[in-house]
Amino acid sequence: PTKQDEIIQSRAGDKANIKLVQCELIKENCIFLIFNIVKFTNQENEKIDAFVNDEIGLSETDQIRLKQREEQRRKERYQFDPNKYKYQSATEQLQRRTLSHKNTQRVKYRSFELEEKLQMKICQVLMMMSAEYEFRGSLVQQKAVRLCMDLFFQHKHKVGNNSLEVRQMASACVARICISINPVLLNVNDVKPIIECLLRLVDEAQHQLYVYEALLALCNLSSMDSDDIKIDIAVHKKGWSVL
Repeated sequence: PTKQDEIIQSRAGDKANIKLVQCELIKENCIFLIFNIVKFTNQENEKIDAFVNDEIGLSETDQIRLKQREEQRRKERYQFDPNKYKYQSATEQLQRRTLSHKNTQRVKYRSFELEEKLQMKICQVLMMMSAEYEFRGSLVQQKAVRLCMDLFFQHKHKVGNNSLEVRQMASACVARICISINPVLLNVNDVKPIIECLLRLVDEAQHQLYVYEALLALCNLSSMDSDDIKIDIAVHKKGWSVL
């Protein structure tokens, strides 16, 4: 924690005061307000990204190639191959350099993103709220699950420590909520992304408690009367390999 974090913590008060503040946050629908802020930011970013891509001539094919390259870099981040591009043809080298140039232009005009530290603070608030059993139903009503998934998928392919923290806290919050509520109450369209969040938490969690919570949440989801969910966990999301 930073010096600022320590100052805030020293003035937070005792557990009773913290619980009182949390109750007021739930009462005033603050989690739903944060969800709408993040949602609006993402929508505006999509519009800006579409405009920038059109301006620099980045086609849909180029965008797919960039995503594939980012994923490949993530997988090979601890490997070094000096001959990786040695045997590429002149055409392939030109395509790679053109794509890199377009990506540089895209980053230059990158749309506004919520600062990572702010995202971490949002996740910390959600973690503290989800730790209280009595708040979990209200968190579902205020779109906390969707908010956590938005934060998770923004950092899905990033490799920094901050991104790892955001992914873990967002996924752990989803796990805690899914443990305590009837999965039938979840949005049908959110179930498969939730499964991805939970399996990722099992795979890279830095605390055994998070793994335990993720597994309990997956058990709860598997209890739904749907073979598609079980198949998605075991096969499509390669759940057995993760476990």
